[in-house]
Amino acid sequence: MGKPYWSDLENLQRTWDWAHQAEMENFQRAVRSSVGSRLVSIGSGGSLSVAAFASYIHNLYTTQGSEAVSPLHAAELQGVRDAAVFLFSAGGSNPDVLGICRRLISAEPKALGVLCLRAGSPLGRLCRQYEYVGFTELDLPSGKDGFVATNSLLAFAILLHRAYADCTYAIPKEETTLEQLIAGQKALGDWMNDLRRASAPLWKREHLLVLYGSRAAEAATRDMESKFSEAAIGPIQVTDFRNFAHGRHHWLDKRGAETAVLAFISEQDKEIAARTLKLLPRKIPTLKIDIGRHRSYGAIKALVSSLFLSGFAAEARGIDPGRPRVITFGREIYHLNIWNHRQKGRLNATEEVAIERKTGKPVAFLAPEQLEHWRGEFRKFMSGLRESTFDALVLDYDGTICDEKYRFGALPKIMSLSLNRILKDGARVGVATGRGDSVRKALRECIHRELWPQVTVAYHNGSTISNLETEMVDSSDLNRSDRIRELATKLERSYVVSAIATLKSKPDQISVIAKHPGDSKRIYDIVCSIAAADFIQGISCVKSSHSVDILSRGFGKAAIFQTLAKVVSAPQGSFLCIGDLGAWPGNDYQLLGVPYSLSVLEVSQDPGTCWNIAPRGVRNSQATRFLLDQLHCSRGIIRFGRASGRKPRSER
Repeated sequence: MGKPYWSDLENLQRTWDWAHQAEMENFQRAVRSSVGSRLVSIGSGGSLSVAAFASYIHNLYTTQGSEAVSPLHAAELQGVRDAAVFLFSAGGSNPDVLGICRRLISAEPKALGVLCLRAGSPLGRLCRQYEYVGFTELDLPSGKDGFVATNSLLAFAILLHRAYADCTYAIPKEETTLEQLIAGQKALGDWMNDLRRASAPLWKREHLLVLYGSRAAEAATRDMESKFSEAAIGPIQVTDFRNFAHGRHHWLDKRGAETAVLAFISEQDKEIAARTLKLLPRKIPTLKIDIGRHRSYGAIKALVSSLFLSGFAAEARGIDPGRPRVITFGREIYHLNIWNHRQKGRLNATEEVAIERKTGKPVAFLAPEQLEHWRGEFRKFMSGLRESTFDALVLDYDGTICDEKYRFGALPKIMSLSLNRILKDGARVGVATGRGDSVRKALRECIHRELWPQVTVAYHNGSTISNLETEMVDSSDLNRSDRIRELATKLERSYVVSAIATLKSKPDQISVIAKHPGDSKRIYDIVCSIAAADFIQGISCVKSSHSVDILSRGFGKAAIFQTLAKVVSAPQGSFLCIGDLGAWPGNDYQLLGVPYSLSVLEVSQDPGTCWNIAPRGVRNSQATRFLLDQLHCSRGIIRFGRASGRKPRSER
């Protein structure tokens, strides 16, 4: 089983070069969505070391909390709805990674990124069913690792470094080679020989104590613990310098003759390392590994060093970590599947997930009287939705019709099919957006020309409303609201705003766009503080998926209602609305405040409307298509509930 360990290490340079060029757009999108949130990073076996690296780099460059856990531990976590979650797997087929992935999709975290180093895996087939999952699968050029992680470990680390460098300004874009990183001025072969000689005294002792300071070395120390245990290289203890001080030094007093010490030291650890190691008994063999900078490349250097150190230890003890003999009971334990048990609940799937989204809690955490209250509210809403008729359908654009990855291009064909189907049935459709001509262009390319007259579009949050058939006329800046003009000047003069955001001004709208995704909440707070005095004058401030928008009095996506009511000769309350940001201060808050509205992402606190009834793990445009499949139109009247005999698109 497996491959020779040293033959795997011979491919590290090839892996380094490949990982710096590999395409991972979907996973990068998940990283961008994660930078303002705490991270739960998950891996098993060798991938747990990758999870530790991801946790370190997330904490370092976003200043948000993070933790690295195994799948079993992750299954016990509550409250991941507001967190970002990353899952790593080299092969994408073991029962633990598949089981926890299903759990995560059901838990619906804020962002879910999955990175797999094997194309065509069962993990890939699962993730591709859910479009919001930032899933990337790649094939390592070196092929599958031997029994323990080697090239996959380095590849994951480089891919993570690149992903965070792409969305944060904190990571400098450095050019270095693998040899320069780990060997410095030496040739790689000379560095290996020097490390083999320097570490040789350690392997003459049965036990190894590994010390580290900063989290930069945490992934490396976890990896050594993993390899020493998985390949039965020998007993190992791993702890940081100060935790070692709390009683663990007693081991060296009683077992010092059997123990060696390995210390990973970054620049910031030099003082604590020197003072600690100076106090150890001189008879104990000690090796210091300098990992240099307290940044991602320092952590990568520590990881690569750990690969070689584990190899030298195994070599000294006559073990090949890449090709151990795995006993039958070990294989049976590995293939155990603990994830199939499903607890039967009192609620159907739609009711359960809708209530969890509305309350922000698993239904199991709700008191019986609370659960009964929300069941009653949901059933009342759904009953009214099914019994009502609607004269028009109003849709938000970004996050509802158009996902982020299609924001600057054409809409996918599958969305075109859904929109054209409801329009061909005779429905009148309104589209409300904070953008302008780019949306008109995308909708015209998506919707058949003969159906354009049935579509009314409110551009720039209602400042311009016209039929899709009509050319959009951009208002002159001379007609700008005085209040908006004054606020734009204040924002332009603000050093804090200009340092972290860019401004785009329209006659009745100012869009403040974060340069760094993690600054979105801060920008909203700053903009509100600057504009607060104007709120009494009717100025409003809302958040979209990509900006904070300041709007003139009377403007907002709900401005489309009045125009659309005239078009269909019906009251404004007869519209069904679908959007993604229904919770205040989301820019769909007004749009989804009508008696019958549905969200494809965030819901409001109003029990009477703005419910999200999409299946678990289905959000944004995928959820919109699901909802469109529930609608049918006859003689211009829209109803919720499939027409008799018509199957949903997923069943065709």
